[in-house]
Amino acid sequence: MLPFFDGCGPFKRWIKTPISIDDVKNGTATSVMEPQVHDLIRNTIERITASGSKVVGLIGFSQGTKVVAGLLKGSELRAALAEKGEDVADLSWCDFSFGIMICGSYPPPLFPQDVVAKVEKAAGLSEVEKKELLARKISMPVFHVLGTQDEYLWAGQLLTDDFFEVGEGKTEVRKWDMGHHYPVKVEESEEIGEWAVGVMKKDAQ
Repeated sequence: MLPFFDGCGPFKRWIKTPISIDDVKNGTATSVMEPQVHDLIRNTIERITASGSKVVGLIGFSQGTKVVAGLLKGSELRAALAEKGEDVADLSWCDFSFGIMICGSYPPPLFPQDVVAKVEKAAGLSEVEKKELLARKISMPVFHVLGTQDEYLWAGQLLTDDFFEVGEGKTEVRKWDMGHHYPVKVEESEEIGEWAVGVMKKDAQ
């Protein structure tokens, strides 16, 4: 954030738990979404829904991609539980169709714990089914932008490789000549926008 946004604070954190480089590289950092982050997101989505609108997609940058990845996984878990006949009315806020990830951060994602708890307590699922659901990679449409000049490229690549299915209608990865920042070329922003519109049109059919 600094020095570019000096004087624009206060700044907030996605993650409070201290981690080491070893934690980052071997994937043993926390996967628990902070309660304050969870509540902020849920309350915001519920407020938007109450106004008659709907949150259909998510976009995250840097460490925010850990939150987006966790929410997308939560959405797929909620849908899977509903298909099994589980009551997921209290998880209606966690329902998304796509995600956009810019300069991804290190794994694992930060998962919404109310969704994870619902899976663990699901009476209609065997322990094997629960483990399979939790371990399954994210398969909904996700647009990943990785910067070839980003010093954290390796971290974003790990997150993509370990938690997303790559393929048509699933995760698409673009490696653009940029550092750890949002794309600045007009054509790159247009590509992201066109991709998102295309996904929303398919979802509306």
